Amino acid sequence: GERYAMLKGVFGYSLRLPALLCLNNRSNLMGRIVERLIKGESILLTNPDLPFNSYVDPEDISEFVDFYNGCKSFQAVNFAVNPSLTLYETVCILKELLLSSSIISKGHENGMHRVYHTDKLKHLTGFEFSQPECALERWVNRIRMNTELK
Repeated sequence: GERYAMLKGVFGYSLRLPALLCLNNRSNLMGRIVERLIKGESILLTNPDLPFNSYVDPEDISEFVDFYNGCKSFQAVNFAVNPSLTLYETVCILKELLLSSSIISKGHENGMHRVYHTDKLKHLTGFEFSQPECALERWVNRIRMNTELK
C-alpha cells in the first residue's frame, strides 16, 4: 500500500503503529500483560532487559494529526513512544499503576525483538513524542474510567 501511494503521488504519511493503548485490546503483548496484572497472575518476560517501545497512545496519534498539517511528499514512518524503557521497566510501571500483586520474572531465553525507530518522523516534522511513563499512565487511567478497576 505504501509503495502504491508513492507511485500515485499521494501526499501524506503512513504511520506504522505498534500496539495501541486503547480499551479492551487483549490481542497484543501490552493488552495481555495488563490483563495478567489486573488478575494478579505471574508474568515471565522474554527479552526483559532490551529496549521496548512497541506501543503508542491514541492521544499521541491525535496530537500528531493536529500538530502537523502538511506533507510535500509521501513518507512511511514509525510511530511509537520513546524507546528509553526496557520491557521489564515498562511492566514494573504498569504493575505499580495498577496496584497489582503479580510477580514479574525475567526469562533467560531471548525471543523475537523489535524496536520502532521514530527518528525519521521526529526529523521530518519536529513532533515530540510522549514519554513512556506518561503514555502508560494515561492508558491505565483510561482503563480505570471504563472498566471494573473503578
